[in-house]
Amino acid sequence: MSQSPKEFLAQLEQRHRAADRFRQPNTQARDNFFGLSNTGGMTGFAGAQRDRLTEDWNPQTASWTSIHRRDSTLLRARARDLVLNNPFAASAVNVYIANVIECGLLPKPKVSDSNIRLAQVNGWNRWSGENGDNEADITGHQNIYEMMALWLEEVLVGGGCLTRYVVMDRRTQRDRLLPLSMELIPEERFADDSDEYVQFHNRRKSKNRIIRGVEIESNGKPVRYWIRPQHPNDVTLDIEPIAYSAEDCHYAFRRRGIGQYRGFTFLHVAIMWLWKLGYYTDNELMASALRSCFAAVIQHSHEDWDKMGEGLMDGTPSVVDSHGNSIERLQPGIIARMTAPGEITSMGPNIQPADGMAWLMFIQRAIGIATDLSYEELIRDYSQGSFSSTRQSANSDRKRFRRWQNFTRNNFCRPTWRRFSQWASWRGLDGFPSLAEYVSRVHEVNDVMWRAPGWQSVNPWDDARAAVLEVENGMGTRDNYVSGRGNDWEDTFDQLEREHEGAVRRGLTFTTTVDPAEASSEQDNAPKKQQGSRQR
Repeated sequence: MSQSPKEFLAQLEQRHRAADRFRQPNTQARDNFFGLSNTGGMTGFAGAQRDRLTEDWNPQTASWTSIHRRDSTLLRARARDLVLNNPFAASAVNVYIANVIECGLLPKPKVSDSNIRLAQVNGWNRWSGENGDNEADITGHQNIYEMMALWLEEVLVGGGCLTRYVVMDRRTQRDRLLPLSMELIPEERFADDSDEYVQFHNRRKSKNRIIRGVEIESNGKPVRYWIRPQHPNDVTLDIEPIAYSAEDCHYAFRRRGIGQYRGFTFLHVAIMWLWKLGYYTDNELMASALRSCFAAVIQHSHEDWDKMGEGLMDGTPSVVDSHGNSIERLQPGIIARMTAPGEITSMGPNIQPADGMAWLMFIQRAIGIATDLSYEELIRDYSQGSFSSTRQSANSDRKRFRRWQNFTRNNFCRPTWRRFSQWASWRGLDGFPSLAEYVSRVHEVNDVMWRAPGWQSVNPWDDARAAVLEVENGMGTRDNYVSGRGNDWEDTFDQLEREHEGAVRRGLTFTTTVDPAEASSEQDNAPKKQQGSRQR
């Protein structure tokens, strides 16, 4: 006699209650002794509930160093593999690079004299490779803005990046503008096996500890970084780590907790979701590819097979190479012959049903949440939401991009400009003070605003009208509007002045702009006029 679902659930609940009553006596006594018993009316937090379903959920309270020692290598390797082979992981990283860096964060020294400011920017452009040789890159392959994008990718995927500032030999580099260069060092080159957990060691004179390749003082401040000369998987015999002073380096990583000295990949939450989704889609694509090779199926009876010849049903291969080895291959347009009454059945690829697409979208949205991105920004699919929801998603994403832009300013732009300005003053570049004057004006010289890329408006007409109203009523400034588009208001005014002078010099005149209020009223009345004309 079959049970109804209600009876089955009631019986299952009785079994669970019986199992809870007959728990091991020592376990129950231990819980009662420590106040961990959770029977009857539950008090406290539901997240700390202890029962049969949660008794095996006991996460370890490991330190960040222990977690990094145990999981960082495999976690980083999986993240790099996903970025190379998984389109969703690659999209997440590319979205951050495109929105945070784009073509680079541009410097604007906060100097009142525009000529001095222009001279400093010109010196920066010559050294960085924007208008000259790629002196900023120690390898000479990239300019500084390309290095900035690569640096951010290393921070996102690898978990961190060490920027080492190198002073080149001036005797062999006489044609350089400045002897300063930069080297980007990935996480794999940290000497993780150089850890020393005590403050005194017989083979070292220093009393500092080394944690995951980072030598720290008693207060936790890094003083040296122990780095391998080459990647550990390169073919090299030079494996002895080198200690680089923290004064010549800057290590950037996203700190997630107190006591953390090394970074984790930004994709750590989404790694398993990305891998499982990629595994599923790979299988579906392979199944579709194999099935699409068969154009039709001709079904035959056993008698037909016997008439067509021996060897077709006994497993003897019909296609062999010159050595008699069987060749199993598929190609488009294959016609398969199978046993059954004579029929021709069309074949086709495996196409996801309608409910399967909803499941895939759910997984994609979860990956977007894990990477702090909206579904539209991650998948580049803007057809699933309304205009308002898409605009809200874009505004929400920009809040997160601005945090990474500020991270880039603090960990890449400002440390680089500080060393560049020092060497520019030493070399006597135009716009920079002398080296003696630089010491007294160091904060003034290094006070630089870094202009980040902006975003075009999703609804430019309405946003432009709103910006005009805010500026006219003192609720906003032109700088807020112009900087939001990735521009500078002074550069904009200078360009407008040059355009006006050029137009006057050439005798050109342009029509005046339409008043936004009048344009709004005309736009609002346009549908009514058209509707009235249709009625007439």
